[in-house]
Amino acid sequence: MKKTGLILLVMLLALTGCESKGGSEHQAVIKLTQTELPVKAWQMDNSHMTTIHGQVLMDNQPVAYADVAISTMKTVNTDPNGNFSALIDQSQPLQIPVHIQSLDKATVQGKDLDQPMKDAMKMAEAELQIASDYHKKRRRISWSPGSSRSSCAGAAGNKNIFSSTDV
Repeated sequence: MKKTGLILLVMLLALTGCESKGGSEHQAVIKLTQTELPVKAWQMDNSHMTTIHGQVLMDNQPVAYADVAISTMKTVNTDPNGNFSALIDQSQPLQIPVHIQSLDKATVQGKDLDQPMKDAMKMAEAELQIASDYHKKRRRISWSPGSSRSSCAGAAGNKNIFSSTDV
C-alpha cells in the first residue's frame, strides 16, 4: 500500500511539472530605440525636448492599440505596427520606466489578446536613462614622483607631476 501511494505521488508530481511548462507562455517585449540619453541644458527654444520611439511586441508580433505609460508623465497609444513615440524633457537626469497602462483595445494580428497574453504584457517593462556626461566619462589621475617635467618642487627637493586624462 505504501509503495502504491509513493508511486502515485511521483506520477502526480511528474504530470504537474509537465503541465506547468506547457506552451501557454508568451514573450512580451517593450523595445526602445534608445535606452540612454545625455542630459541637455534647458533652452527657451525647447531644444532640450526630444522624441523617444519604441515598439510593443507579443511573441514577435506587433501589439496594436495598447496604452503605453511613460513614467507617470504621459500615456501614448501604439499604432497598428506596435510603434509608439513620446516627447520627453531631457534637461534632468532621470530613470524613466516604460510599461503597459492598458490593453483594453489592444490586438495582435487583428485579434484581441487573451488573458495569458495580457498577463505577460503587463509584466513587460523598459527603462530610459537620462544621464549627465559625468557618468559616461571617467578621469584618470596619475602621479609621477621625481619627474623632471614638474614645475613644483617637493619638500625634499623632489619634483612631482600630476596629470589627468579623459578615458
